[in-house]
Amino acid sequence: MLPRVTDRPLDDHLRDDLFTPLGMGDTGYGTPASAAHRLPAAYRHDEAGLVEVEPAGGGFWDGMGWGYGLGVQTTGDRAGRVGWSGGLGTDYFVDPDGTIGILLTQVEMGPALMPLLRELQELV
Repeated sequence: MLPRVTDRPLDDHLRDDLFTPLGMGDTGYGTPASAAHRLPAAYRHDEAGLVEVEPAGGGFWDGMGWGYGLGVQTTGDRAGRVGWSGGLGTDYFVDPDGTIGILLTQVEMGPALMPLLRELQELV
């Protein structure tokens, strides 16, 4: 819909009409290869503490493409909630009333992170 309204790609619209006017020069629709070295590393908990599993700007994303998919809660008190939990410690949801919850970490999903994820889901 937005490309029809602005008559240009979404990434161009965001850069020209939002990020640049707000002085957000390092914000964009994607990360150019020349800035990949600035991406944060990903970590996992183990017996010794945090262990780096994906270095900053690592080669994992080469050749990757992503579709837009999410989960929908179909029953219970939160029926209609949509969201996504990512394997590297991210989670978000949007409720039908517009309530939004977001969790961003740099720690891979696992037993140490699951209580925090459950708490976020139960907040509202």
